[in-house]
Amino acid sequence: PVGIRYAGALPRLLAYWLDGILAGIIAGLFTGIISAAAPESGAAALAGTIIGLGVSLLYFMAFWTSSGRATPGMRLFSLEIGAAGDGRTLTMGQAAVRWVALGSWIQALALLPGFGGLLGLVSLVWAVALLVTTVNSPTKQGLHDRFAGSAIVQPIGRDGPVIPCLILLVLLVVVLPLLAIVGLIAMGTQVTEILSEVGTSI
Repeated sequence: PVGIRYAGALPRLLAYWLDGILAGIIAGLFTGIISAAAPESGAAALAGTIIGLGVSLLYFMAFWTSSGRATPGMRLFSLEIGAAGDGRTLTMGQAAVRWVALGSWIQALALLPGFGGLLGLVSLVWAVALLVTTVNSPTKQGLHDRFAGSAIVQPIGRDGPVIPCLILLVLLVVVLPLLAIVGLIAMGTQVTEILSEVGTSI
C-alpha cells in the first residue's frame, strides 16, 4: 500500500534487542522461582536455559501471529510482520521457522562440554549473515525471513525512537562495561579484600 515500505535493518535490530530484554526479564522471573524452590539443584543452569528458550519461542510466536502482528519492541518502531507473498498474518509454522532461523537457540548448546567457544563463534557468524542478507535484500528479507516466507514493513516517515534506543544500546554494551573495568582498576586491592571477606562469611 501507499505509505508503506520494507523496514530497514536498524529499527528491526533495535526492536529485537528490546524484545530480547523483555523476554529475558520474564524468563528470569520463572528461573528465579525455580532456583528459590531448589537452591541446591545442579540442574538449575539447564532449567534456566530451557525456560529462557521456551519463553523466547512463545513470546515471539504469540506476538508475530497475533492480530497486531508485532511484538512490543516492533510496535515502538511502527513495524509489522506478515507473509511475504500476500501480507497475511503469519501462521504458527512460519513463526516457529523464523524463530529457529534467528538462531538465538544456538548459544544454549554452549552447555554441552567443550562446545562453548565454537558455538559462540557459530552464533556470531550466523548473526552477521542475517544482518548482511537483510541489509542487501531489496525487500529487506534476511535468510530468516526467506526461510519463513515473512517480511516486515513500516509506515514511511515513522521510524520511531531509533536514535535514543541506539544511544541506550551503546551505553549498555560499551560505556557501562568500560566504567565497570575502570572502577575495578581504581579500587585495586580493595576488590581482593572484599571478595576475601565475602568468602569468609560464606
